[in-house]
Amino acid sequence: MSGEKPFLNPRILLNRNFSVGITIAFVMGMLSFTAIVLLPGLLHDLRGYPDTVIGTLIAARGLGNWMAFFFIAKLTAIAPRFAIGIGLAIQAVAGFWMAQVDINVTEADVFWTNFLLGLGQSVTFTPMTVMAFSTLPKDQITEGSAMFTMMRNFGASLFISLSVLVLIRSTSISYSEMSQFITPFRFGLDAWSPETPIGLLQLSGEIQRQAAMIGYINAFLLSGIIAAAAVPLALFMQRAKTQ
Repeated sequence: MSGEKPFLNPRILLNRNFSVGITIAFVMGMLSFTAIVLLPGLLHDLRGYPDTVIGTLIAARGLGNWMAFFFIAKLTAIAPRFAIGIGLAIQAVAGFWMAQVDINVTEADVFWTNFLLGLGQSVTFTPMTVMAFSTLPKDQITEGSAMFTMMRNFGASLFISLSVLVLIRSTSISYSEMSQFITPFRFGLDAWSPETPIGLLQLSGEIQRQAAMIGYINAFLLSGIIAAAAVPLALFMQRAKTQ
């Protein structure tokens, strides 16, 4: 990279729009596939939904992508920074919404949060891409595209791993904390008959379900926080002098 013509020229990062753009692309990658990875497990394991219903609910994400096509080109031309900020804010709302649900999460919750995630992704991505490359010299666009895609893919793989880590870790901690309150003297446990081996096993399964739900909630909360924290990045981008 220190040569006269390096494979990846670090000087490209001196372009403010591009640097901010790949940072947002990294965040976008983090938010792109996390819900798709987490929701099937939540709906199938904790709620007992069949695969066909799960696929239909998650397909709302594509509907949100499609809805953005009607206005995003015009909005990008008029107020690109506003579009980036509002798109990230929409994804933050979806993350915080999912972080408020409980074990009785409904089809409407899943449908509309996925719709918002798809809408926010499309609203953010188009103006972010346009502004990131609008100030790059033509001879750096190809190199910039490679870095742009790499950061987006890296963000996706990193955050999926991080979300699964939060899910597993939170589930283990929550199970340990809740199980310590299960004693023969505690009221309200008669429905599981904890004095029998089968009843104790059923009670353990219910505690595991509730603990897993806490893990999912923490993972969704993390995605909402990251999306909200990225909103101010839109203010650092500037319009090109010539469009």
